[in-house]
Amino acid sequence: MTEAIDASKVEQLAGKVIGDVAGAMAVFMSYLGDQAGVYAAMDGAGALSVDALAEKTGLNPKYLLQWLGSNAAAGYVTHHPDGDLFP
Repeated sequence: MTEAIDASKVEQLAGKVIGDVAGAMAVFMSYLGDQAGVYAAMDGAGALSVDALAEKTGLNPKYLLQWLGSNAAAGYVTHHPDGDLFP
């Protein structure tokens, strides 16, 4: 006899898995930023553009923007669309 699949349990499990993966990626991205000195460069610097932060860190602006976007999505940094700045 085959039991029916409980769709609500499958959805709960999928939500938990997605949340766990997103959390793991956020921690990994934070680690990368710490090791690359991005957080240290941002500390006390006020609002910075991607280009200004790239100049301070020596990192490629394209990849730095991707990192900043990931950290902003995780709530670790703030993005101000007016002026495209990251404080």
